[in-house]
Amino acid sequence: MGPAGGSQVFRACAGGGPVRRWGWCAGCWPGGSALRTAVAVRWTSGDMGYEDFLKIRRATAKDVAKLAGCSVSAVSLVVRNRDGGRINGDLKARIQKAVSDLDYRPNSFARSLVSQLPSSISVVVPSIRNPFFGEMLEGILQVIGTRFTIQLHVPSEDMDYGIDIVRAAQEDNIAGLILATPPQTTLDLFRQTCPTVILDAYTAMDVSRIELNVAAAGHQLGRHLVELGHRSVGYLDFLPDKATFSCRREALGKIVRQAGGALHNAPAPAEYLDIEQGEAAFSRSWALWEAAGVTAVVAADDILAYGIMKRAQEMGMAIPDRLSVASFNDIPFSALVSPALTTVDLRAHQLGLQAAHVLLDAIAQDVSSVCTVDPELRIRRSTAACWTGG
Repeated sequence: MGPAGGSQVFRACAGGGPVRRWGWCAGCWPGGSALRTAVAVRWTSGDMGYEDFLKIRRATAKDVAKLAGCSVSAVSLVVRNRDGGRINGDLKARIQKAVSDLDYRPNSFARSLVSQLPSSISVVVPSIRNPFFGEMLEGILQVIGTRFTIQLHVPSEDMDYGIDIVRAAQEDNIAGLILATPPQTTLDLFRQTCPTVILDAYTAMDVSRIELNVAAAGHQLGRHLVELGHRSVGYLDFLPDKATFSCRREALGKIVRQAGGALHNAPAPAEYLDIEQGEAAFSRSWALWEAAGVTAVVAADDILAYGIMKRAQEMGMAIPDRLSVASFNDIPFSALVSPALTTVDLRAHQLGLQAAHVLLDAIAQDVSSVCTVDPELRIRRSTAACWTGG
């Protein structure tokens, strides 16, 4: 279900080698209208020269033509490298200098409106607070960023996205669409209007998918804990009703039960992915978990695990001597917390790379495909042999 507040849209591109430039689109830039007004006042009052004004306002082909003393069509020919035999050397040099002085960049969005050729890819994600999606986007940019502008659609509030946000993304003149971990309720209403790739969610539609093997993630972590002797394991889930969360939990529980143990769910799942939610959930759950003999706690995501570790240590529990803690995701901070967190790497960057390659194939060849990305367990110091009391 999408929030009533709609979505925020970001545009991103990659250029100049490894440097990636991120920015708000003009309609969403905080304080944008106020800044434009202030700049316009300075220009019209004579406090700012025309060239200085253009360096703050995005220059247009008309601005370049005015500075170079030529027509807009001449600017277009030079910028698009189609001036051979049509523009003399002196004029070309003046145009190139004006382009450099004004930092002119052709507006690919406007060009697409004229040519009807889409120049952007829309990516819809549930949150920009979760580093998982940042790593995923980096993978997408690495492949697509030099060929298309990427428009990022995110719910206005830190909740999951609904079909309204997906349809808003589809309204643009886009070459393709990537939906990251969409809710099932959104997929049930989704209709494909352009080449599309769905990440970490199942649908029976004939659409490209990148599947994350979360069952393997649960199995790997479950076997690790069982080998350490843990048979009573607490579990903190995350609220969204998504297969990616339920599947990892069920796979973990299956391994623990096969070893004669039990998985004890927290009384209530976390509503948001933040450290405070992990702290609060552990405080609510520990009395029940302690009575059940829990010696290890697993969180649905690393961010929640950070909160669990913080609260457990505040309560005087040594990790991992008294309580082992583990999770899923392996975001960069997980190797830096103390003790370093045992977690399953869900390969966010690889997901992004795969999604980008599959989408480019779908755009070029009008074919759909399904790929699987396998996770990898990262064993660190937050898990150890089962505590036996004393």
